[in-house]
Amino acid sequence: MVTFMFAINKKIKVSKMVQQKKILVVIPARNEEKFIRKTVEVLGEQNPKPAKVIIIDDGSTDKTSQIAKKAAEKAKLNFEIITRKDRGFSALGQATLARIYNETFRSVNLSKYDFLVINGADALLTNDYFEKLLTKFNDNPDLVIASGYCPGEKINKGHAHGIGRFYRMDFFIKTCKGRFEISNAWESIPIFLANVNGKIVKSYQEPILYHLRPRFARAADRIYILRGAAMKEVGYWTPYAIGRCMLVSKKHKRIKVGILMLVGFYRARTSKRLEKLAKEYRKYQINFVTKSLLTKL
Repeated sequence: MVTFMFAINKKIKVSKMVQQKKILVVIPARNEEKFIRKTVEVLGEQNPKPAKVIIIDDGSTDKTSQIAKKAAEKAKLNFEIITRKDRGFSALGQATLARIYNETFRSVNLSKYDFLVINGADALLTNDYFEKLLTKFNDNPDLVIASGYCPGEKINKGHAHGIGRFYRMDFFIKTCKGRFEISNAWESIPIFLANVNGKIVKSYQEPILYHLRPRFARAADRIYILRGAAMKEVGYWTPYAIGRCMLVSKKHKRIKVGILMLVGFYRARTSKRLEKLAKEYRKYQINFVTKSLLTKL
Protein backbone atom coordinates (compact mmCIF):
# COMPACT_ATOMS: atom_id res chain seq x y z
CA MET A 1 0.00 0.00 0.00
CA VAL A 2 2.88 2.38 0.74
CA THR A 3 4.34 1.77 -2.73
CA PHE A 4 0.92 2.37 -4.24
CA MET A 5 0.49 5.78 -2.60
CA PHE A 6 3.99 6.83 -3.61
CA ALA A 7 3.29 5.87 -7.22
CA ILE A 8 0.15 8.00 -7.23
CA ASN A 9 1.72 11.10 -5.65
CA LYS A 10 5.22 11.34 -7.13
CA LYS A 11 6.02 14.22 -9.49
CA ILE A 12 6.53 13.42 -13.15
CA LYS A 13 8.68 15.30 -15.65
CA VAL A 14 7.14 15.09 -19.09
CA SER A 15 8.72 15.86 -22.46
CA LYS A 16 7.20 18.65 -24.53
CA MET A 17 6.25 16.21 -27.29
CA VAL A 18 4.32 14.02 -24.86
CA GLN A 19 2.62 17.03 -23.27
CA GLN A 20 1.21 18.07 -26.62
CA LYS A 21 -0.67 14.80 -27.20
CA LYS A 22 -4.46 15.08 -27.04
CA ILE A 23 -6.13 12.19 -25.28
CA LEU A 24 -9.80 11.23 -25.23
CA VAL A 25 -10.81 9.05 -22.27
CA VAL A 26 -14.10 7.13 -22.31
CA ILE A 27 -15.41 5.48 -19.13
CA PRO A 28 -18.63 3.43 -19.12
CA ALA A 29 -20.16 3.17 -15.66
CA ARG A 30 -23.21 1.47 -14.21
CA ASN A 31 -23.87 1.71 -10.46
CA GLU A 32 -20.26 2.59 -9.69
CA GLU A 33 -20.78 5.13 -6.89
CA LYS A 34 -18.25 3.26 -4.71
CA PHE A 35 -15.37 3.58 -7.18
CA ILE A 36 -15.99 6.32 -9.76
CA ARG A 37 -14.68 9.20 -7.64
CA LYS A 38 -11.13 7.85 -7.32
CA THR A 39 -11.08 6.70 -10.94
CA VAL A 40 -11.95 10.17 -12.22
CA GLU A 41 -9.89 12.22 -9.76
CA VAL A 42 -6.65 10.42 -10.66
CA LEU A 43 -7.14 11.41 -14.31
CA GLY A 44 -6.58 14.98 -13.15
CA GLU A 45 -3.11 13.92 -11.91
CA GLN A 46 -2.02 12.73 -15.36
CA ASN A 47 0.52 14.73 -17.30
CA PRO A 48 -0.67 15.52 -19.84
CA LYS A 49 -4.23 15.79 -18.60
CA PRO A 50 -6.81 14.23 -20.92
CA ALA A 51 -8.11 16.70 -23.48
CA LYS A 52 -11.58 15.32 -22.75
CA VAL A 53 -13.17 12.72 -20.48
CA ILE A 54 -16.53 11.20 -21.37
CA ILE A 55 -18.31 9.27 -18.62
CA ILE A 56 -21.18 7.12 -19.87
CA ASP A 57 -23.68 6.57 -17.07
CA ASP A 58 -25.24 3.41 -18.42
CA GLY A 59 -28.58 3.41 -16.61
CA SER A 60 -27.28 3.70 -13.07
CA THR A 61 -29.82 3.59 -10.26
CA ASP A 62 -27.38 5.03 -7.70
CA LYS A 63 -25.42 8.32 -7.48
CA THR A 64 -22.79 7.48 -10.12
CA SER A 65 -23.45 10.61 -12.23
CA GLN A 66 -23.49 13.04 -9.31
CA ILE A 67 -20.28 11.66 -7.82
CA ALA A 68 -18.54 11.55 -11.22
CA LYS A 69 -19.49 15.17 -11.89
CA LYS A 70 -18.09 16.39 -8.56
CA ALA A 71 -14.90 14.37 -9.06
CA ALA A 72 -14.35 15.73 -12.59
CA GLU A 73 -14.90 19.29 -11.39
CA LYS A 74 -12.48 18.80 -8.52
CA ALA A 75 -9.87 17.41 -10.92
CA LYS A 76 -10.48 20.37 -13.27
CA LEU A 77 -11.13 18.09 -16.22
CA ASN A 78 -12.83 18.92 -19.48
CA PHE A 79 -15.61 16.37 -19.16
CA GLU A 80 -19.02 15.28 -20.36
CA ILE A 81 -21.45 12.90 -18.71
CA ILE A 82 -23.78 10.98 -21.01
CA THR A 83 -26.78 9.51 -19.22
CA ARG A 84 -28.48 6.47 -20.71
CA LYS A 85 -31.79 4.90 -19.76
CA ASP A 86 -31.75 1.85 -17.51
CA ARG A 87 -32.19 -1.28 -19.62
CA GLY A 88 -32.33 -3.42 -16.47
CA PHE A 89 -29.00 -5.25 -16.86
CA SER A 90 -25.27 -4.62 -17.12
CA ALA A 91 -23.63 -4.62 -20.55
CA LEU A 92 -20.40 -5.99 -19.09
CA GLY A 93 -18.98 -8.82 -21.19
CA GLN A 94 -21.59 -8.41 -23.93
CA ALA A 95 -21.71 -7.00 -27.44
CA THR A 96 -24.12 -4.38 -26.06
CA LEU A 97 -21.13 -2.54 -24.60
CA ALA A 98 -19.61 -2.09 -28.08
CA ARG A 99 -22.86 -0.50 -29.22
CA ILE A 100 -22.75 1.92 -26.27
CA TYR A 101 -19.20 2.96 -27.18
CA ASN A 102 -20.08 3.42 -30.84
CA GLU A 103 -23.04 5.67 -30.07
CA THR A 104 -20.67 7.81 -28.02
CA PHE A 105 -18.01 7.91 -30.75
CA ARG A 106 -20.58 9.21 -33.24
CA SER A 107 -21.08 12.27 -31.05
CA VAL A 108 -17.35 13.09 -30.97
CA ASN A 109 -14.90 14.30 -33.61
CA LEU A 110 -12.32 11.56 -33.01
CA SER A 111 -9.83 13.13 -35.42
CA LYS A 112 -9.25 15.96 -32.92
CA TYR A 113 -7.41 13.53 -30.64
CA ASP A 114 -4.14 11.62 -30.86
CA PHE A 115 -5.16 8.74 -28.60
CA LEU A 116 -8.28 7.01 -27.33
CA VAL A 117 -8.20 5.53 -23.84
CA ILE A 118 -10.81 3.03 -22.69
CA ASN A 119 -10.92 2.91 -18.90
CA GLY A 120 -13.03 1.10 -16.34
CA ALA A 121 -15.06 2.89 -13.69
CA ASP A 122 -13.26 0.83 -11.03
CA ALA A 123 -9.75 1.43 -12.38
CA LEU A 124 -7.05 3.53 -10.78
CA LEU A 125 -4.13 4.62 -12.95
CA THR A 126 -0.88 5.77 -11.37
CA ASN A 127 -0.19 9.40 -12.22
CA ASP A 128 2.67 8.48 -14.56
CA TYR A 129 0.41 6.19 -16.59
CA PHE A 130 -0.18 8.52 -19.54
CA GLU A 131 3.39 9.80 -19.63
CA LYS A 132 4.98 6.35 -19.69
CA LEU A 133 2.68 4.88 -22.32
CA LEU A 134 2.91 7.95 -24.53
CA THR A 135 6.70 7.62 -24.41
CA LYS A 136 6.37 4.01 -25.61
CA PHE A 137 4.18 5.13 -28.51
CA ASN A 138 6.59 7.94 -29.34
CA ASP A 139 9.51 5.49 -29.47
CA ASN A 140 7.72 2.96 -31.70
CA PRO A 141 5.48 4.16 -34.57
CA ASP A 142 4.25 0.57 -35.15
CA LEU A 143 2.83 0.36 -31.63
CA VAL A 144 -0.93 0.93 -32.00
CA ILE A 145 -2.51 -0.58 -28.85
CA ALA A 146 -0.91 -0.70 -25.41
CA SER A 147 -1.58 -0.85 -21.69
CA GLY A 148 0.24 -0.95 -18.40
CA TYR A 149 0.36 -3.70 -15.81
CA CYS A 150 -1.97 -4.70 -12.98
CA PRO A 151 -0.01 -6.23 -10.06
CA GLY A 152 -0.91 -9.85 -9.50
CA GLU A 153 -1.95 -10.46 -13.10
CA LYS A 154 0.26 -12.10 -15.69
CA ILE A 155 1.36 -10.02 -18.66
CA ASN A 156 0.01 -11.50 -21.87
CA LYS A 157 2.45 -11.07 -24.75
CA GLY A 158 0.94 -9.43 -27.79
CA HIS A 159 -2.11 -8.34 -25.85
CA ALA A 160 -3.19 -5.29 -23.84
CA HIS A 161 -5.10 -5.00 -20.60
CA GLY A 162 -8.79 -4.20 -21.10
CA ILE A 163 -8.76 -1.19 -18.80
CA GLY A 164 -6.32 1.66 -19.24
CA ARG A 165 -5.99 0.54 -22.85
CA PHE A 166 -4.53 3.12 -25.26
CA TYR A 167 -5.38 3.11 -28.97
CA ARG A 168 -3.40 5.22 -31.40
CA MET A 169 -6.23 7.27 -32.87
CA ASP A 170 -5.12 7.18 -36.51
CA PHE A 171 -5.12 3.37 -36.30
CA PHE A 172 -8.52 3.34 -34.60
CA ILE A 173 -10.03 5.61 -37.25
CA LYS A 174 -8.42 4.10 -40.37
CA THR A 175 -8.19 0.41 -39.51
CA CYS A 176 -11.04 0.02 -37.00
CA LYS A 177 -13.22 2.57 -38.86
CA GLY A 178 -13.63 4.59 -35.67
CA ARG A 179 -15.85 2.01 -34.05
CA PHE A 180 -15.97 -1.37 -32.34
CA GLU A 181 -17.55 -4.36 -34.08
CA ILE A 182 -20.91 -5.40 -32.63
CA SER A 183 -19.65 -8.80 -31.57
CA ASN A 184 -18.88 -10.70 -28.39
CA ALA A 185 -15.26 -10.32 -29.53
CA TRP A 186 -15.50 -6.51 -29.88
CA GLU A 187 -12.63 -5.91 -27.46
CA SER A 188 -10.30 -8.36 -29.20
CA ILE A 189 -11.00 -7.48 -32.83
CA PRO A 190 -8.81 -4.31 -32.86
CA ILE A 191 -5.96 -6.51 -31.59
CA PHE A 192 -6.58 -9.02 -34.39
CA LEU A 193 -6.61 -6.18 -36.92
CA ALA A 194 -3.30 -4.94 -35.56
CA ASN A 195 -1.85 -8.47 -35.76
CA VAL A 196 -2.84 -9.12 -39.36
CA ASN A 197 -1.62 -5.66 -40.42
CA GLY A 198 1.82 -6.14 -38.91
CA LYS A 199 1.31 -3.64 -36.09
CA ILE A 200 2.31 -4.03 -32.46
CA VAL A 201 0.08 -4.60 -29.43
CA LYS A 202 1.76 -4.76 -26.05
CA SER A 203 1.32 -4.73 -22.27
CA TYR A 204 4.18 -3.14 -20.34
CA GLN A 205 5.54 -3.89 -16.87
CA GLU A 206 5.15 -0.18 -16.22
CA PRO A 207 3.06 1.95 -15.81
CA ILE A 208 0.84 0.41 -13.15
CA LEU A 209 -2.92 0.28 -12.87
CA TYR A 210 -5.03 -1.00 -10.00
CA HIS A 211 -8.50 -2.50 -9.79
CA LEU A 212 -10.55 -0.98 -6.98
CA ARG A 213 -12.95 -3.91 -7.13
CA PRO A 214 -11.61 -7.32 -6.04
CA ARG A 215 -10.35 -9.09 -9.16
CA PHE A 216 -10.68 -12.67 -8.02
CA ALA A 217 -14.43 -12.75 -7.62
CA ARG A 218 -15.78 -15.46 -9.94
CA ALA A 219 -17.38 -14.24 -13.12
CA ALA A 220 -20.83 -15.55 -14.00
CA ASP A 221 -20.90 -18.74 -16.10
CA ARG A 222 -22.49 -16.82 -18.99
CA ILE A 223 -19.38 -14.63 -19.30
CA TYR A 224 -17.20 -17.65 -20.11
CA ILE A 225 -19.78 -18.97 -22.57
CA LEU A 226 -19.78 -15.58 -24.31
CA ARG A 227 -15.99 -15.61 -24.44
CA GLY A 228 -16.10 -18.97 -26.18
CA ALA A 229 -18.72 -17.69 -28.60
CA ALA A 230 -16.53 -14.67 -29.32
CA MET A 231 -13.68 -16.95 -30.40
CA LYS A 232 -15.96 -18.71 -32.87
CA GLU A 233 -17.41 -15.45 -34.21
CA VAL A 234 -13.99 -14.25 -35.33
CA GLY A 235 -12.93 -17.62 -36.74
CA TYR A 236 -10.50 -18.99 -34.17
CA TRP A 237 -8.59 -22.03 -35.43
CA THR A 238 -10.06 -24.92 -33.41
CA PRO A 239 -6.76 -26.22 -31.90
CA TYR A 240 -5.90 -22.63 -30.93
CA ALA A 241 -9.32 -22.20 -29.28
CA ILE A 242 -8.94 -25.45 -27.33
CA GLY A 243 -5.48 -24.40 -26.18
CA ARG A 244 -6.79 -21.06 -24.99
CA CYS A 245 -9.60 -22.74 -23.04
CA MET A 246 -7.05 -24.96 -21.31
CA LEU A 247 -4.89 -21.94 -20.42
CA VAL A 248 -7.90 -20.10 -18.96
CA SER A 249 -8.76 -23.14 -16.83
CA LYS A 250 -5.19 -23.25 -15.60
CA LYS A 251 -5.13 -19.52 -14.85
CA HIS A 252 -8.33 -19.65 -12.81
CA LYS A 253 -7.56 -23.11 -11.37
CA ARG A 254 -11.04 -24.20 -12.43
CA ILE A 255 -11.61 -26.81 -15.16
CA LYS A 256 -15.20 -25.63 -15.44
CA VAL A 257 -14.38 -22.26 -16.99
CA GLY A 258 -12.51 -23.84 -19.89
CA ILE A 259 -15.38 -26.26 -20.48
CA LEU A 260 -17.86 -23.38 -20.51
CA MET A 261 -15.74 -21.55 -23.08
CA LEU A 262 -15.66 -24.66 -25.26
CA VAL A 263 -19.44 -24.96 -24.97
CA GLY A 264 -19.78 -21.36 -26.15
CA PHE A 265 -17.28 -21.97 -28.95
CA TYR A 266 -19.05 -25.04 -30.34
CA ARG A 267 -22.53 -23.53 -30.03
CA ALA A 268 -21.69 -20.31 -31.87
CA ARG A 269 -21.12 -19.66 -35.55
CA THR A 270 -18.46 -17.75 -37.43
CA SER A 271 -19.87 -14.34 -38.24
CA LYS A 272 -20.45 -13.86 -41.98
CA ARG A 273 -19.91 -10.13 -41.52
CA LEU A 274 -16.44 -10.83 -40.08
CA GLU A 275 -15.64 -13.66 -42.49
CA LYS A 276 -12.69 -11.90 -44.16
CA LEU A 277 -11.06 -11.00 -40.85
CA ALA A 278 -11.76 -14.50 -39.51
CA LYS A 279 -9.94 -16.09 -42.45
CA GLU A 280 -6.94 -13.77 -42.04
CA TYR A 281 -6.75 -14.25 -38.31
CA ARG A 282 -7.01 -18.04 -38.54
CA LYS A 283 -4.06 -17.96 -40.95
CA TYR A 284 -2.18 -15.70 -38.51
CA GLN A 285 -2.84 -18.14 -35.63
CA ILE A 286 -1.65 -21.16 -37.63
CA ASN A 287 1.54 -19.32 -38.63
CA PHE A 288 2.09 -18.19 -35.05
CA VAL A 289 1.75 -21.71 -33.66
CA THR A 290 3.94 -23.17 -36.43
CA LYS A 291 6.73 -20.65 -35.79
CA SER A 292 6.52 -21.23 -32.03
CA LEU A 293 6.85 -24.99 -32.47
CA LEU A 294 9.74 -24.67 -34.93
CA THR A 295 11.55 -22.32 -32.51
CA LYS A 296 11.36 -24.97 -29.77
CA LEU A 297 12.74 -27.74 -32.01
